[in-house]
Amino acid sequence: MRPYAVVVRGDPEEVARRLRDRLATGEVVVDGVDVLVARFAGEAGPLRYHTTELVTFSDREIAFEHLAGSFHGCHERFRFLDAGGGRTRVEHSGAFTMRGGLLGWILAVVVVRRLFESHVAEHMRGFGSEDG
Repeated sequence: MRPYAVVVRGDPEEVARRLRDRLATGEVVVDGVDVLVARFAGEAGPLRYHTTELVTFSDREIAFEHLAGSFHGCHERFRFLDAGGGRTRVEHSGAFTMRGGLLGWILAVVVVRRLFESHVAEHMRGFGSEDG
């Protein structure tokens, strides 16, 4: 997936804490100090997805590692960088693989990657971005 970034109000630790609090309101299976296991489901364009993720937290990073669900594998990382003036640059990077061998790969390249990137961008704009 292509990297994506937004700039939001708040220092990096505050923004990371807000995202963690938002994640904690979902379907959390296990909640630890710096880690949780959570289930996510939804739609990205015409495709529905469901996934169980191991989510790890630090002051300036949140990482997702795929455990089960629609994808064969997926990992994502959100980094929180000081942008000055009480703002934070939130950077997203990630990669995924689909189930289904060659057919799954073609589906990923032609359809899913674009939908996934659009879905991530939409959610990140919801963080309260000032610019992208």
